[in-house]
Order: sequence, then structure tokens, then C-alpha cells
Amino acid sequence: LEGKTLRALIGGRPLPIKETLRVATQVAEGMARAHAAGVVHRDLKPDNIMVGADHHVKILDFGLAKLLDDSALPGDAAHSRLRTISGDMTREGRVLGTASYMSPEQARGQAIDARSDLFSFGIVLYEMATGRLPFEGKTSADLLSAIIRDQPDPPTRAQPETPAELERIIAKCLEKDPDERYQHADEMAVDLKRLRRTTESSGTQAVRTPSGATAHAGRDTGAGPAAGRSILKLTRRWYVALPVLAVLGAGGLFAWRTWRPPVAFRPGDALVVGEFENLTGRPEFDVAVREAFEDMLEGWSQNRIIRGEALEELASGAPGGVVPVLSRDNLARMCAGGRCAGYLIGRIANDGEGYRIAVDLHRAGSEQIVVSADVRAGGESEVLAALHELAINVRRRLGEPAAHLAVTIPPTTRSLAAFQAFAASHESTDLNQALALLRKATEIDPEFVAANYHAGINAQSLGHWREYLRWTEEAYRRRDRTSVPERMIIEAQYLDATYEFDQEIEILKAMAGLYPTIPLPADWLAWHQNLTFQDPVAAEAVYRKAYGLRPDPLQAGNLAGTLAAQGKTAELDALVEDFRRRGASAMALADLNLERQMLAENWPEARAMVEALKEPGSRKVGAARSYLYGLMASGQLAEARNFSGEAWRAADEAKELGGTGWVAMMQAWLDRRRGLPARLASDQVPQMEWSFMNLPNLALVSVELGASEPLASIFRSHETELQDSRSRFVVQEMQFIRGCQALIAGRPEEARTLLEPLAHNSILLRRHHALATTYEALGKWTEAAAEYEEILKYPHRRGYLVIPTLMALDRYRAARVYERLENKERARHWLTQFLEGWKDADPDIPEFVDAKQRLAALGDSATPSQ
Repeated sequence: LEGKTLRALIGGRPLPIKETLRVATQVAEGMARAHAAGVVHRDLKPDNIMVGADHHVKILDFGLAKLLDDSALPGDAAHSRLRTISGDMTREGRVLGTASYMSPEQARGQAIDARSDLFSFGIVLYEMATGRLPFEGKTSADLLSAIIRDQPDPPTRAQPETPAELERIIAKCLEKDPDERYQHADEMAVDLKRLRRTTESSGTQAVRTPSGATAHAGRDTGAGPAAGRSILKLTRRWYVALPVLAVLGAGGLFAWRTWRPPVAFRPGDALVVGEFENLTGRPEFDVAVREAFEDMLEGWSQNRIIRGEALEELASGAPGGVVPVLSRDNLARMCAGGRCAGYLIGRIANDGEGYRIAVDLHRAGSEQIVVSADVRAGGESEVLAALHELAINVRRRLGEPAAHLAVTIPPTTRSLAAFQAFAASHESTDLNQALALLRKATEIDPEFVAANYHAGINAQSLGHWREYLRWTEEAYRRRDRTSVPERMIIEAQYLDATYEFDQEIEILKAMAGLYPTIPLPADWLAWHQNLTFQDPVAAEAVYRKAYGLRPDPLQAGNLAGTLAAQGKTAELDALVEDFRRRGASAMALADLNLERQMLAENWPEARAMVEALKEPGSRKVGAARSYLYGLMASGQLAEARNFSGEAWRAADEAKELGGTGWVAMMQAWLDRRRGLPARLASDQVPQMEWSFMNLPNLALVSVELGASEPLASIFRSHETELQDSRSRFVVQEMQFIRGCQALIAGRPEEARTLLEPLAHNSILLRRHHALATTYEALGKWTEAAAEYEEILKYPHRRGYLVIPTLMALDRYRAARVYERLENKERARHWLTQFLEGWKDADPDIPEFVDAKQRLAALGDSATPSQ
């Protein structure tokens, strides 16, 4: 090649900014091509970069390069087994490359991936901008130590005219932790190209002011790193009535790396997106631009966006109210009194062949505009990417860490119509309507990954398990179009849909380690701890962390549920008060207060709160189920049977099979108590069979009903497809179901053989209950007493026993077992506990009547109960 090496061009002095950006952009694009082909260079330095006479840049000398294993993700142990193009010379522990340009992990002799090249590139870029190296040392050992431990001086210290955005890009490349660097070279290339375009189009050199902010000759565009809206939004697994939050982010940078001082908003502050004035003459932009920007601004933001029912309440004082035109004057009125921290007003106008989109962020209670930003779209197909860039710019100015924003990518569709349908689906409280909108989005653009993913989530929430799997497979097939964290979540969701829970949990643990400041992986792990493994104690810690990162209604509801399951009244009161101070809507507070009344067993107040929720939809379903649960837990079984019809209608109106399925099981149990047939009606079977996850609960209910159907037929429909499952949880739950079937069929010895190993050291209360029933059938009273004691250690976890009355009835059954063992003290203790817990119970319940008689026969206790 004819030309000069970059080493020769630098020559110990800074390159002109224009030349730096031109060369750097080409190097970044070249590295992106190499990495896409599975090649890591591992010796990137100015000597290996040639600038030709035609100004084209070539990356040379791949002698130390290695081929990446396509099946391994960055950071996987598999990277220590990757082979080198020139031979097996890169085993972990051997340091290869040029010391001055090594990454920290390379200097330690650890396994590396493509992100190591990006650190080396940061050193090269620093040298181009300043004329010197960021890390120095008298010996190689000193140099490597500096790379591993020291922070370099900001480039502006050596070269004051270094643009602030270039300094930010360099800082991001030089992060010690690979997870906080750029994750892909093409992300860095986009940032460099944008900075290059901004610098050339302005005709001025961006320089630092004495305050450290950036000054331009023209309008502040807020140009910054390419980032993207997450495909993962707020979702809820309605079939278990507990939410999952899908919000991603990452850690922050040191203060000197922040390219622009944040405005004074706090994480969790509520914002409203107002109207976008449409000056283009194109009516299709009237609503779509605002809705798309609102959705992207909310995506992974640390601030709360008021929309949907919360916006209706802000505008009119109640959900369902009329929202006025979201003009500046109306928004100023709505946000008065601290009900929101700020609001945004936007506009879109023609700009040559394309469009100019701008937005102003106003602080509530003042006339001050605290952020102004604008972007340009080359045409309609670029509008979404431009809106995404605009949202990222605003969020950066709100103080979100650059590393938080850099892990995202732009929307995986260019269709504004597809994205508008996608955004509208999040506004709908009707899951069927939301699913229809997501179907529309995928019909417009089948490659729209986010729409496929969320269609699966909504299908799951509605209980359409086969459809959930189909949509999830569509997202899984397209997962490589997303960022690394999004791809991991899609993979975890796919494993969830295919019941491979062990692998799913491992992916979530890995993601929680890679992205410790984001709520989603820990939150999802907590969901498994709370529902799959019935451990609210373990779930509380991660839910607290998630609530701290994003204090919204879903996270507050998650945390409230785990507190209630532990009987933590004071902590639940503190949560309600904290949520109120953060500006929670009356609707969100009502949901938490219902949980509080249920925990306090204040049934009249809870009933009044449920009655206030007359509108159909998910909130009505959740409230009705909660109240039915409370009636059954308190022994008010006649009222529970009457109310169950209302709970059924609420779930049926919302088409939520998870809700109707649970109510159907409760109705069958309540009817059995009245001497009616125990068999579930045929039209209720679909509510039972839509997910294998329902079957362990149905098995426990079937034991109480003494009925083998529909459990047996539904289990057969799942058994074939799950017989080869590698998930330990699935294997164990299938064994649990078989044990329950044996017990129902009158084969208690077989049931004991199947259930005993499962209950040993298990926190799953259903396993202990089934085994206690088995021991009673075998006349093994000591063993039965031990199992009942294991259950009754956790009185507030009664919901985990599926039928809310079982916790109380197990006290009665434990007392009966202790009578057989002639342990009057323990029998008296549990009879007393049973009667106190059911003080509001129907007086004619047979167990209630019998307990009073037995306690009277036992007489007063001579010694305190243990």
C-alpha cells in the first residue's frame, strides 16, 4: 500500500479535528466489519493503521487476531477457548499485543472479546486528539499497571480545543469495565459520523467554555451518542397477577466524562409529553410524531412519563376523564402544585428534502425552558430514527448516564405507521385491543422485533399460550437485530415460553451481573423467586432495588405483594407513603391501599375499594380477585361464592384466561363444600389448560376436590411435549403432579414415594400440604404434624397454597393430628389459632363448629402453648 501509517501522521502532535474524525470513522467502520466477521484484532495501534494517498484507511497486521465463537456472548467462558488465526497462542494467562495499546483484560492475560479492540481504539483516538498516550510507565509492568488501574487526564487538558463529544466518545472507549464501553464498533462509528457531520455543517470548532459546557456557533442540537429505545416495555404476567417490568439501563461515567451538565431533575420525576405542532402539511404526522416520541422518551428512561389513565387523572382528577389539547397553557395548569416536574412541547417542520423536529422541555411552575434540542430527518423513513435521537438527547440532558444510553439501539422499524400502532398498544388498558394493535404493527412490518416480542407478552397475559410461543419465536428469530441486553431478554423470554426455567434463570443472573443498575433482570429473577419458588423474602431485596431504580406503579405493586406475603405492615405503610411523596396517582395509590386493607383483614373497606373500580379491564380483574381471595381467607365462604360470579365476569370481560382459570378453581372448591359435584364444567377447562405453570396449582386443588379430572386430561396434553425437558423445576413439578394423581386415586404409598423427595428442604408450601395429606392417609401422624408445622411457620404466605382457606384449615388439621398424638398443648394451640383467624367466618362451617367443640373438650391450658 502507498501512503503513511497513522503513527507517521501523528508524529507526536495532535491531528486536526477534521482529520481525526475522518480517519477515526473509517477505522471504526473497519473494526465493525472485522467483528461482524467474527475476528478480533488484538493489536490495534497507529503502526497498524495505514492512510493511503487516496485518503482511504486500511487496518493492517491481523497476525494476533482470533476468531470468535459465534455461540458465545461477550464475557462468556467460551472466549477462553477461541482459536487464533495464526495458531493456538492465546490461551488465557498469556499476554500478547503491544503494551501501550492493551485493554485492562488483555493486560491481565484474561479472555477477551471484541470490546478489547474498542479500548485499544480509544487509546489510538486519544493519541490522535492530543498527540500523546493516555497511559505511561517507565517499565512495561508500570505501563500495564496504569492501564489496569489509572484514569487518564481528560483530553482537553492536553488539547483544550478537543470537542466535548469527542472527549465523551474517548472516555466511553477507555472504560475499565468492558460492560461500560461501547458494546459494538458500529455504535461508535455512528457517534463519530454524527460528530463529524455536526462539526462540518456548523463550520465552527466545538470548544469548551470555562464552565465545562459546550458552545457552538449555531443552535444547540443536543447531538450525542447513537442510542436506542428498548424493545422491552412495562409488561405484566397476568396469569399470576404479578407484574414484570421491562426496563434496561447501565452504570454511569465519572464526572469529567459527562459531556454536558444535567438539568436539575431527579430520577423518578414525572414528565408529560405535550402536542407536537405539525407544520409539514402532512396530516399523518398530527398524532404519530407525538406518540412515537412519547414512547421512546419513556423506553428506558429514569424519569416517569405520565400517559394513559394517569394522564386522564392529571387532566381531570379521575381516570376516564377528558384530556384537553396538551398545549403549553394547559400543561402548565395541569402540572401546577408539583403534580409533574416538567412538560415537553414539540414541532415538526419541512426542511429541504426532509424534516426538522424540535422539542422544548419546560420546568413546571415557571416559564423557564430548561432543554431545547432539535434533529433533522432526511425523509419519512428517517423520522423514527430522528425522534429516537431526540429522545436520547433529552434524556441525556436530564442527567441519565451516557453508559445507560449507549447500550440501546434505534427502533427496529422505519415505518412510522407500524411504530404508531406499537406505541398505541401501550396506551390501551384492554389487552385484546393492545394485541390487535401489535398484530397490525407486525403486518405493516414483519421484521419489527419489538412488536413481535410484545405481541407474545400480551398473548401470554391473555392466556393464549400457543400464540405466546409463536410470537416469542418470531422475536427470537430476529434477536440479532437488537442490542446485547435486549437479545438476552428475548432469549430468556423464549426459554420461559419453552419452560426451560433453569437456563432462563442463568441468563437472567448473567444479565444482572453485566448490567447491575438496571431493574429488569433482577426484577424477573425476583418474579421467579416469588411465584415459581414462592420465596417472598428473597424477592423483597431485588424488588426494593428495582423500586429504587424506577419507582413506578408496577414496581411498587411488586414490592407491596412481597411485603404483604410476609405480614410487614409497617414496611407496606412506609411504601405507600413514599410512593405518595413521589407524586403517585390516586389510581396507583388505590391499588397499594387495597393490598394494605387486605393485609389488615379489613374486609368491608376492601370491598368498598373494589366496588369503586367499575370499569372493565385488568385493574378490575386484579381487584376482584384480591377481594375474592380475602373473603375465602377469612372464612366468609357464602359471600365468596356469591362474589365469585362478579370476579368471573370481570375476568371474562377482559378476556383474561389467567383470571377466569383461578376463579373457576375457587368456584369448584366452594361448590364442593356445599355438596355439589367437584368436577369442573367443560367450558372452564380451557382456563385450566393454557399453561403448564397452572398444573401444579390445579393438582393441589384436585387433591382437595378428590377429583382426577380435568387434571389428568390436561396433564396428558402437556406431558408429551415436556417429557424431554432439561429444566429441573419442570421435572420436579411433573413428579409432583403424578404424586397428587396417585393420592387422588387412593394410592398413598405411591404418592409418598413421589412427594417425599420433593418436599425435603423445599420452600414450596404446596409440596408440604400434599405430603401432609398423604401422611394422614397413611396414618403417619408424627410425619403429618411435621409437614403442617412447616406450612404454618409462614401464615402470611397463604396465597401460595392457591386456595386461600387452606392456611386456616391446615391449623385445624394440625390440631386433629396432634389430638391423635395425644399432644393436647399443640392441639389446643392450633385450635385457638384457627378460631381466632376465622373470627369473621361463617358460623356454620363444619370445621369451625367442630373446632369450638374440640377446644371446649380440651379445657383450659395449664401451660403456655409453644
